[in-house]
Amino acid sequence: MAYLDGFGAEGDHLRSRFNTLWVSGSPSTARTEIAWGNVNFTPPESASWVRFSVNHSGASLASVGTSPLHRYDGNVLIEVFVPLNDGEVNADALCDAAEAIFRDYRTQQGLRFDSPYTLNMGESGGWYKKDVMCPFVRDTVFS
Repeated sequence: MAYLDGFGAEGDHLRSRFNTLWVSGSPSTARTEIAWGNVNFTPPESASWVRFSVNHSGASLASVGTSPLHRYDGNVLIEVFVPLNDGEVNADALCDAAEAIFRDYRTQQGLRFDSPYTLNMGESGGWYKKDVMCPFVRDTVFS
């Protein structure tokens, strides 16, 4: 098995998947801009947008021996921002689309996603915000 070798390869893989499926998804996702971590971004004035990030929560040794299996836990976080007082229909549709990208996603490189979920965050900096949490584990054997 060819594992994703570290956080850089993992992040590249996850960003690529999200970008490809978001842009090629429904008309509402295709026109919803994505803010990427540590990249200059100016939110649109009156249109929805999302922010993508990968957050790690722990690591453990999952096996022993000459080539031990290392297990990393984390979440893909997709923050969904919609204009205030615009209702929840658009926010919910964007959250549903974001959840679908990672729900039950498995790779040959050791990534496993389970059930994503959405948290209502309320008003944030002049926007109405919901957070989509996509928990995952990544198994890696370092060569």
